Amino acid sequence: MYSLKINNSFQWNSLTWDQIYTKYFLIQKQIHNAALKCEYNKVYKLQNYVANSYEIKLLAIEHICKSFVQYKYYISSEEKKLIFQSFYNNNKITCKNILFIKEKVQQHILYLIHQSDWKVKFEPTIESKINNFQVHNLYNRLTDFFDIKLNKKSVYCLTYTMYEKYINISYLANKILKINPISHKIKKWFDFQYYWEEKINNIFVLEISRQFTNYSNNLYNIYEKILFNGLEWHFLISMQMSNTSYNYYIFQNNNIFKERNNWLILSSTKNSNQYINNLTTILDLCFYNTNPFRISLLNNCQYNLHNDILSTFQPRQEIQKIILSEIRQILYHKNIYNKWKPNINLSLNNCLNRINTKFIKWSKYYSNILNEYTIQECYEIIDTILYRWVKKYCNISEIFKLKNNKIKITDFIKKIY
Repeated sequence: MYSLKINNSFQWNSLTWDQIYTKYFLIQKQIHNAALKCEYNKVYKLQNYVANSYEIKLLAIEHICKSFVQYKYYISSEEKKLIFQSFYNNNKITCKNILFIKEKVQQHILYLIHQSDWKVKFEPTIESKINNFQVHNLYNRLTDFFDIKLNKKSVYCLTYTMYEKYINISYLANKILKINPISHKIKKWFDFQYYWEEKINNIFVLEISRQFTNYSNNLYNIYEKILFNGLEWHFLISMQMSNTSYNYYIFQNNNIFKERNNWLILSSTKNSNQYINNLTTILDLCFYNTNPFRISLLNNCQYNLHNDILSTFQPRQEIQKIILSEIRQILYHKNIYNKWKPNINLSLNNCLNRINTKFIKWSKYYSNILNEYTIQECYEIIDTILYRWVKKYCNISEIFKLKNNKIKITDFIKKIY
């Protein structure tokens, strides 16, 4: 494997980044494969290699420095080199800004150490995002719930805020594995993290420290997932013990979804309270203080993953009414007697363009609770409405033009998704 050789005179811009990234991906693949086979001695050796590797430190520095660009703060090549050299020499960094950046680099290195290993262990049901990558399986399951089973289920939402000072460090370290030599580094980092963040936020003259905290939460996110990993097995075993007539179907009808700082508990059985009690018990294990947690029963609601908010749920028919109403306003208008009359001055091309634009916006806005069947059904209704309007108020040539311009729904869906 390629090994990077660096001396004190190296130039940051002359580094072979293609080779550095290639080596990083090869190591992560090895960790992933070893974790799949439960070869943890090999995993630990590779994680130690990642922790001490020149290439990983260079990659982490470059990643964090690029992230600062969006806040109009640029780090020079010499400053990057200074951060890298500070890992290996006794020279102390006096600039508070550079110290803050180095702290974020150390965070990112810890994240890279655990990313591939724990990605294997994360359970697919509660997995919603890693690095803001949306798992579409979650959308499909939510669509199924809100579209079909809403009247049979109860929806509980647990909203919480994850403060690092409340995290049970011992519980997290034990879950990561006691024998893992990286664990003591994690504990040390958490022990000083809250104090460091508070101190540096008061010193940093730019608002970048406050803004960047929201961006650089990859490490917090993966540790949060580690804390909660195992919930599905816990609930499965709990239900087996409490219900002698247990079957797999019952467990499938009890769903837990996690997105950012919200848990959704969707239940069609009488075990809703048991779910909540189990979840709060686990939260007590994970955190020293559970005051930031709040549980509420939500009636007829949908979880909007795009906007990270809870909003009023609208069944499929109601969602279809929205787009149909907008299209009706394109094709018709109300006269002084409050009766609908056709807009006969519109050309067919103009109508098609406006309807197509409305339909795309509608599909994207409700994409988290729409499936292909619903879009297909709505499209056919719109097609029928438009055809009737053209047939009644336009000439024969316009009807043929409409047929020739009919959009294939499969092509349309590909454009949206």
